Amino acid sequence: MSYIAAGLAIAGFAADMWAASEEDKAQAASTKKTRRQLAELFKTTKKQLGFQRDIELRSLKRVGKAIKGKQRAGYAAAGVKVDTGTPLAIAMDTNAQIAMDRQVIKTRYDLEVDAAYKRSEAGMPQQMPRTLGPTALRSGVTLLTSGEKSNYWGLLD
Repeated sequence: MSYIAAGLAIAGFAADMWAASEEDKAQAASTKKTRRQLAELFKTTKKQLGFQRDIELRSLKRVGKAIKGKQRAGYAAAGVKVDTGTPLAIAMDTNAQIAMDRQVIKTRYDLEVDAAYKRSEAGMPQQMPRTLGPTALRSGVTLLTSGEKSNYWGLLD
């Protein structure tokens, strides 16, 4: 009888090992499927963030051109040469501010993409990206439009 019991124990152990192996295979397949889904979601999120970045950059470009045109027209209407002295310095400052705002937009995009990638790697669900544009654009417009007043950088407030 002990041989029968030993044989049944070995058979039971083998069956348990086979079942565990099948569970491991199912778990691996499920993990692989989840990783594929997360990778696809990351690609979609990255694309959405890219669209938002492009929209924000175009908006900044349009607003920057409008501000520069308004500054130039104001000086020209007053009979001041716009390509020398203070008007030129203000135009250069405006261009520098627009360039900084552009860099803020691009850096924020890179950070959002990096965060989405890390969430994807951690297996966390992706959060729908908040729009990049309004915050950065508003900050740039605020800084740029303060140039229409005598307090260009907002230092005297």
